[in-house]
Amino acid sequence: MDFHIGAYQVPTKIYGTMARTAVLSPANLSDMPTNWTFPWRELWRNNRIDGLTIVKMSIEDEVWGLVQYGIFPRNNPSIVVIDHLETNPVNRGKQSPRLVEPVGKWLIWYCVNVGLKLISQSNLGDERLVLLFSKPRAFEYYDSKIGMNYQGTKYLSPGEKVHEFIFTQQGAFEYSTSQQEIWGSPTPIDS
Repeated sequence: MDFHIGAYQVPTKIYGTMARTAVLSPANLSDMPTNWTFPWRELWRNNRIDGLTIVKMSIEDEVWGLVQYGIFPRNNPSIVVIDHLETNPVNRGKQSPRLVEPVGKWLIWYCVNVGLKLISQSNLGDERLVLLFSKPRAFEYYDSKIGMNYQGTKYLSPGEKVHEFIFTQQGAFEYSTSQQEIWGSPTPIDS
């Protein structure tokens, strides 16, 4: 069973000015790129085993970002774990304005809303609704641009240093609301 909230049209900008509508939706194998940093086709093949979902952000037939997440535990969901998030390589770096924006913010909005809509408040336990482990190079993005709560540095395996970020239920709600106030409201797409 996939844990997703369907598809949404979301407002974006192209080169900082021209408005375009993008679509956030569950991805298919054919959407998985072969030339991005993460091995998306391999991740896709392992999705069913690992109980994860991949969602894409696309404009027309071009994929601009992917996020892989899971809801755990599966039988009594209490937290959304963002496992991988990546934007199209042509849309990365410190360039401003970006070719398409905001990609990562909408993908995180989707994961946050999966948590807000699918996880019962009684299951929250320690209040963490969304959990993400960031590579060191992305620390500033999740800390400053997204506004997630930094929890500390961890070592997942020898030499693999990551930063743990969370959203509480309140933080997730505030992020979702802020994203919509800045960029506009997503529109559900009937499937």
